[in-house]
Amino acid sequence: MLAHLLTAACLAAALVCYGLGLTGGGGALLLAGGVCEGVFWLRLLRRPRGFKPTDHAEP
Repeated sequence: MLAHLLTAACLAAALVCYGLGLTGGGGALLLAGGVCEGVFWLRLLRRPRGFKPTDHAEP
């Protein structure tokens, strides 16, 4: 559950940084938003530790 909250917090931080960077013209905030979004997507798309795909093909 904590991992999901951390992932959602990365997305929220990215949105806040993007919003502040666009309204205030801050390039550093836009860059920080991009980094937070990248962390969000990495956490969202990575496989869980110990994940082993199984072959469920029917004979």
